[in-house]
Amino acid sequence: MNTTPSNPTTPPPLTPADPAPPLSGGLAALEAIIRQPDRLWEPLRGPGSGRLTLTMLAFALAGALGYGLVVGTFSGAVQLWAAPLKVAAGLFLSALICLPSLYLFAGLSGSRAGFGETAGLVAGLLLLMTVLLVGFAPVAWVFSQSTESVVAMGALHLVFWLVATVFGVRFLLAGFARRDARSIEGQFFKIRYPAP
Repeated sequence: MNTTPSNPTTPPPLTPADPAPPLSGGLAALEAIIRQPDRLWEPLRGPGSGRLTLTMLAFALAGALGYGLVVGTFSGAVQLWAAPLKVAAGLFLSALICLPSLYLFAGLSGSRAGFGETAGLVAGLLLLMTVLLVGFAPVAWVFSQSTESVVAMGALHLVFWLVATVFGVRFLLAGFARRDARSIEGQFFKIRYPAP
């Protein structure tokens, strides 16, 4: 006979969560970058990673153009088409220029990520940044309609870009950490040269 009283308020034991379903398209990647960015790291290493990278870049381009349109509403006229082009071109050219150096320095720091995976991580960074910028777009639009101060609007957009960049870089660094990258300092400053 069991004399131990049962406690009806005790919650049931936790069970492991079901594995996340594989990414099935662009909207799944968009959802994953917001809620579970770690779901993107594994597909970026496997077959079909090129398609996922291109999908993320396409969504990032759409987000950059959308945010640029909001930036252009402050001045209006020609800036309604020029600002989206400038925002998108600046973002994508910066990523393209920095990608080879990022790949080289990541490799020197011990990363096992190939060039395709590094490009995928950069695409994820761009996607996360533009998703955040699109999220900030309504606030930017309200301020663009209620002020004529170029300095105030410039500062507001800089803050939005800074926040988006911090989250994007966090995604990138976490992706490299998943591939066992070590710091460059750990690789190079421990080298002992023989005395002449």
